[in-house]
Amino acid sequence: MPAKYRIVSARRMITLDERGQPVDAYRVEFTLLDTMAASHIDIPVSIFTKELRDKMLASEVKRLEDMSGVPAG
Repeated sequence: MPAKYRIVSARRMITLDERGQPVDAYRVEFTLLDTMAASHIDIPVSIFTKELRDKMLASEVKRLEDMSGVPAG
């Protein structure tokens, strides 16, 4: 299956969790190849795995496709 997105950057930063607490995290910024929509995911360093990154990217890509009406696949 061809790639749907291109990772633009991945950097470590401090972000806030859902309770407003600071968290050491990786921010992965990416662009969809078909619509050029840009987005990012934040993954806490303490739970980061390649598998989790890929799962979160797939979820965010699907969310963006659903918003834009671009069919998945």
